[in-house]
Amino acid sequence: MISRARRAGARTAGAWALGLALCTCAGTGRAAPWVQTTSLPDAYQLHSLVYASGYLYQAGGASETSGVNDGTNVFYAQVHTNGTIGNWNSATPLPTPIAYHAGVAANGFIYVIGGTHYDPDVGLTISSNVYYAKINSDASLGSWHSANPLPGGRQFPSASAWNNRIYVIGGSDENSNIRDTVYSATIQTDGSLSAWVVQAPFPVAIYTQASVANGFLYVLGGAVDNGSVTVNTVYYSKINVDGTLAGWNQTAPLPQPECCFGAVVVNGWVFTVGGLSGTGYPTASFYGAAVNGDGSLTSWTSGTPLPLPLLEHAVAVSDSYIFVSGGFNFDLNQRGVYSMALPAPPGAPGLAAGSVTNGTCPVQLASAPNTGFGLQASTNLTAWMPLGWGFTGTNGTLLLKDTNAAHFPHRFYRAYWPLP
Repeated sequence: MISRARRAGARTAGAWALGLALCTCAGTGRAAPWVQTTSLPDAYQLHSLVYASGYLYQAGGASETSGVNDGTNVFYAQVHTNGTIGNWNSATPLPTPIAYHAGVAANGFIYVIGGTHYDPDVGLTISSNVYYAKINSDASLGSWHSANPLPGGRQFPSASAWNNRIYVIGGSDENSNIRDTVYSATIQTDGSLSAWVVQAPFPVAIYTQASVANGFLYVLGGAVDNGSVTVNTVYYSKINVDGTLAGWNQTAPLPQPECCFGAVVVNGWVFTVGGLSGTGYPTASFYGAAVNGDGSLTSWTSGTPLPLPLLEHAVAVSDSYIFVSGGFNFDLNQRGVYSMALPAPPGAPGLAAGSVTNGTCPVQLASAPNTGFGLQASTNLTAWMPLGWGFTGTNGTLLLKDTNAAHFPHRFYRAYWPLP
């Protein structure tokens, strides 16, 4: 959508044009209900769940029926437009039973990273192995292949993908020591991975949840001091163009200490779902924090809790829904699968520019209340520079300013959403 405005101002010759490019996606979803959909074939915990191209993929974990022996199982199910899912189908099994691992979907492949592997002759071992499988055109999975292993074995690692790279944070090693390591690897065209690069370490040794969006990596809560202390700290780092991390900063902490929960970033919001609270009990809590234009987070707010307390469950997200599968509730693994709808995107904001005063042009955006937008400017509709960001008020308006407006004979503006 392009909207234009012509106004009088300090530059008498100038027709000022305002352009709008609005990113897609949805809002917070904090008030939507959780809806139960097709249950898993068995009750699982310590598994992974990812979303890719209209399907959910669950891999590994420990079942209620056979424990870690069922950790080779992989299931997939189609996601319908209303957030429910179809029947779970069996996919190509993993090469070995795996639990306590991390899962990632990227570039048409599913990745299973690290975790605890089970061999009936050896028992449980903490592994550095990484496996990947191609998603076929019919949504089934091809054969599993071995990618470059992590530099060290990791149980309870957290992983996320951004811009053709996978990042792995923390976890416990072969000696059961929690680590502060951060690794990254580049995804090759055939799905294999480059050698893992050792990034600057995390500020503390931790097993936790991490997620990434729009060039920022978030690490939330978790357990430190070799698992004896649960924390509510939240860190984030900008991802540089070359894939390195710019440095860790703390932002708004979680409302309570939590570990063993699920975390996703979608549509300008970070969400945490369930987990083990600092009191040592499973929680049904659901928290959300909006992403500011600099990557930091606003204060966390509570949303609709899960239907039951869960820990060691798995969480995935599409543009329209958050999904939760399995988990542990006090004494039992769970088969339940739930979805929560994210609201429709905010309306494309109207833009109105005022007169240049003292070299500054005010630009007002009007859209949905309490929604974050950024503003960019250009003279040629090709090269854009950031001007600022903010959130619309309860009346749905946001005023931003171009302090360099007087230096240009004409200027285009565009708003983008979500932040950052």
